[in-house]
Amino acid sequence: MLYEGMNTHDMYTTMKSIADSSHDMIAHSSKLSVYSDGAKRRIHTEPIRMGENNWEAVNNSLIDSHADSQLAKKLDIPKAYYDRMAGESPRLWEISCNDWLDKLNKTLMLRTWTNRNRLPSLRAIVSNSYLRIDNLDIFKTILPILNEQPDMKIVSGHVDEHRFNLKAIFPRIQGEVAVNDVVQAGVHIQNTETGNGAFKIEPFQHRLVCLNGMIIPEAGIRKAHLGSRIGEGTDINFRNETLEADNKAFMMKVEDATRQATDETRFTYIVNQLKESTERTIDVSPVEQVKILTKKQNLTEEENNTILMFLHKSDGNTHWDVANAVTSAAGVANNYQSATALETLGGQIATTPQLLAA
Repeated sequence: MLYEGMNTHDMYTTMKSIADSSHDMIAHSSKLSVYSDGAKRRIHTEPIRMGENNWEAVNNSLIDSHADSQLAKKLDIPKAYYDRMAGESPRLWEISCNDWLDKLNKTLMLRTWTNRNRLPSLRAIVSNSYLRIDNLDIFKTILPILNEQPDMKIVSGHVDEHRFNLKAIFPRIQGEVAVNDVVQAGVHIQNTETGNGAFKIEPFQHRLVCLNGMIIPEAGIRKAHLGSRIGEGTDINFRNETLEADNKAFMMKVEDATRQATDETRFTYIVNQLKESTERTIDVSPVEQVKILTKKQNLTEEENNTILMFLHKSDGNTHWDVANAVTSAAGVANNYQSATALETLGGQIATTPQLLAA
């Protein structure tokens, strides 16, 4: 069973709320400072000149956990030590971070928004060459394309201030992997606004016997968030003609890639790959195979146990059986991103024979 997440109305409402409250700024690292406010960490910038008579600043914004990790990485401070300083010696954390920010000598992009508690919050600190691909633009582009298919169904989705995922299926396009084991064609679309992954459009397979989902990453397209460097003082909250043209060109590529999700030739090729996985047997016991997989993929103990439980239930010993035990575990994952990661791993197991090698 799929990890369903949010419906389309809730996704759109959430995206719109995030977009309406978001604000970005380009600032040199020497103009940033952080401080501890009890258990909270905050960031502040010196006023940045924006045009002739306009100045802007990030004022005492909360640093969320994602931006916190990015800051530690930018300053080359090991995260465990970074967290220990912030928790046990906040003053040392302030001095260390501010000293290294002053010495970093880099121009950065700060992405802020008004969080769910209606407080200003830093959600990302990224390079000034970070290419912003906004979730709302993606959603508005792909939805009409998906709706061109009369039988299209959105089966799963999720959005927050960091990531957007959507999974849709096309029931009329289906194939048989094994006797009475039918999969339907679909598409997985993923984006991030805060520097934790590329934009992706990937084939998604929906298995009818158990309603699990499987993502086939090698057969998809991806776009890194890498653009031109932007100088301090540039107002990046309004697109100029060049940015609008670039955005339009990219969205046309997104439209084309979304339409290709219904390409039956490509779907047949993927189904044939899945058929081959039903003929590849594992060379060790299920317990040992899942143990090896857990170590190679850095899975949690809970994920290990859940995958093993589903593999025992299937009583199978092929790569297809292992792949579907993993996607079954996705359906009961702790959160949407973990579920998506397991669905992707399932697709890799089914299409990449060496993944299950000891």
